[in-house]
Amino acid sequence: MLSEEGLTLEKLYGSFPFHQYFSNAPKPMFSHDLSLEEAIEVAEGGYRRIGKLFTELEDIRPFELLKTARDRQNYLLTKEARIVAMTSTHAAMKVGHKSP
Repeated sequence: MLSEEGLTLEKLYGSFPFHQYFSNAPKPMFSHDLSLEEAIEVAEGGYRRIGKLFTELEDIRPFELLKTARDRQNYLLTKEARIVAMTSTHAAMKVGHKSP
């Protein structure tokens, strides 16, 4: 993903856009003893973390649009009911195919 011809540690450090976001991490994201491959791995991990945040935001977006508690409740029930129904159906199919 980040394996660009002529990429150096300095270029990678300088072009990573999320330094401020990760500045309060327990330890620095990029230590100066990392190899280029390790630094690329760390940067890709940072991008994955940011991607997960956007996925979580996408999941809760309906709660911004749905104003009443009843609408939010109906949304959750509808969303989660599909999972329960599919799981129950799958379980029933597995039980029905067992031989004595």
